[in-house]
Amino acid sequence: MNKTLRLSRILQLLENNSQYAETYIYVPSAWSRPFSPYEYVFVRAKDYYRDVVARILEQARPGVNYATNLSSIRGEADRWSTRAVLYNAFPRLTSAFDHDGNNVIGQSQIDLTLNEKGIRDSGTFLKTIAMLPYIRSLGANTLYLLPVNRIGTIHRKGDLGSPYATADLMDFDPLLADPLLGGMNIADQFAALVEAAHILGIRVVLEFALRTASVDCVQVSSHPEWFYWIHRQDADRFEKPRFTPEELQHIRQVPATGREEDYLPPCPDYRQMFTLPPAKGKVKRLKGQPVGQTPEGEAVIPPAFADWPPDDIQPSWDDVTYLRMYRDPKDEYNYMAYNTLRYYDPALAKQENAVRPLWDYLAQVIPTYQKKYGIDGSMIDMGHALPESLVQNIRQEARKIDPTFAFFEENFYPKGQADPQGYDAALGFGFECDLHSLWRMVDYARQDHPEAVFGTLETHNTPRAAARGGARFSLAGYAVFCFLPSVLPMIHSGFELLETFPVNTGLGFTKDQTEFYAREKLPLFYLGALNWLSQDHLTGVLARLNDLRRAHLDLVCDASPQTLDLPHVESPEGAVKAYRRVREDNPHRQIVVLLNTDEASSRKFYLHIPYAGDRKAADVITGFLHTFTSDWLSYEMAPGQAIVLALE
Repeated sequence: MNKTLRLSRILQLLENNSQYAETYIYVPSAWSRPFSPYEYVFVRAKDYYRDVVARILEQARPGVNYATNLSSIRGEADRWSTRAVLYNAFPRLTSAFDHDGNNVIGQSQIDLTLNEKGIRDSGTFLKTIAMLPYIRSLGANTLYLLPVNRIGTIHRKGDLGSPYATADLMDFDPLLADPLLGGMNIADQFAALVEAAHILGIRVVLEFALRTASVDCVQVSSHPEWFYWIHRQDADRFEKPRFTPEELQHIRQVPATGREEDYLPPCPDYRQMFTLPPAKGKVKRLKGQPVGQTPEGEAVIPPAFADWPPDDIQPSWDDVTYLRMYRDPKDEYNYMAYNTLRYYDPALAKQENAVRPLWDYLAQVIPTYQKKYGIDGSMIDMGHALPESLVQNIRQEARKIDPTFAFFEENFYPKGQADPQGYDAALGFGFECDLHSLWRMVDYARQDHPEAVFGTLETHNTPRAAARGGARFSLAGYAVFCFLPSVLPMIHSGFELLETFPVNTGLGFTKDQTEFYAREKLPLFYLGALNWLSQDHLTGVLARLNDLRRAHLDLVCDASPQTLDLPHVESPEGAVKAYRRVREDNPHRQIVVLLNTDEASSRKFYLHIPYAGDRKAADVITGFLHTFTSDWLSYEMAPGQAIVLALE
């Protein structure tokens, strides 16, 4: 008997569904026909999803437990992340669609995510299952999900809330449950998604926010000592701490120097707003807002803000509060600021000051998801801002269960040398590139075994690549990143559709842009959808690039420095750049990537590739057939054009 119980259960529910027996909806043709013109397809809802699930189940091997990690299923013992091509999805947004075709995403008076037919227009786990064949067709083998946990309601940002305002790390956002699967709990719907992904050979990486929580988090009542508290009467005037320009100059030295004199505390007035946590049993909920009581009878609440950089232009994250990782005996650090939340003051960050029950709880979050659902990896939100000893413990606990379990981190400054016991890769380097600086990633990859990084021009916190440079820039960046050692290509959902509207602001935006988008309904917080009817997209070319990467995976993933070199190329003002992947044991097999870094002008080049001879090679991007003559190639590239050649 096939052990994919939850996915089989979904099939049964859809086959027996009478409530939606005659409900017809529109779905995007892209999910089932990704390389054809995109259009609406009119289907009977339950039949559409039933057929998708049935086709996935047909690919399952009898007797295999797809609810465990994919490495165990395949019998793999090595770290798989070097071979990863990631598709980054925010399920609520990524699989959202206007299913009744009225140009409105959700309109029910009861639930704004439901349409007039009672079908959820916003994304769900079931709809993400339906997208899995599409994701695989792009060449992605790893599904990286932004947080899917239950979201807090107090100070909620937007109409749906931020996925980083976690109310319960052990529960899911109820909006991700699909009405078509009434009677099936949301945990089983998520488990079915993991099973379906594993059947298709796709690993699942789940992001967790482990240093923050929503201000109405479930643990605020049961473990008030895990949080910071302020006097309730100070709520209206509470904001992130302010520092003088001179103080900021000192503070900004902390990441680089770690000198104790740079750990400046906020002013006394700010610190005096904080109080000790209330005792257990002394926290009540007033219209959802946790309110504690001190021994003196004073009302206190958990505060919320973002503080780093202290003069950051992005809006405050006032829907989350910070977990209290350390508590010193003298209570001199009883406040929230950069030196208690990110760059911990050495006088505070001592093992004897660790809030050990909190650390133990956090260390078991990921193992719980491994045991229950079989996830393959995790992104740790702001992992570099957690205590390093806590992060080490989190990794150790997860890898006891699965030695191949992948850990990814947000880190804008990769450490250089890879750490076999540490993170597998870092997200935060390369997305700020423009056409002229794309080659920074090539220079980074040419180091001696650098820490692996994600290769992407955008994330959910940055401007869209297409908004910065259109299709040609987007494609050039992906082509450059795709074949570098120690670089994991990532498709942020919407990138392939050439979306220009950001998911959120935060990184890489100007002050004017931040102020403009603050007035817009950004989909990290509001109901939204991607343009799945886009007639201008990159799906076909991304698939071809990833197919080439997969065909030469042994070469692409070889991190030996001699496999990546810069061939001789001549062009006016050095505008055309090139790199190649080749190994000494087979110098005739090569991958060559070229880029015209001039955004305004066509540029002619002369390229010398040893062992190319008089061979012909088709550009993977355009299909144009290039001819080498005695190891030399000449061609005129369009502004910003990229060329990818494979020589066999």
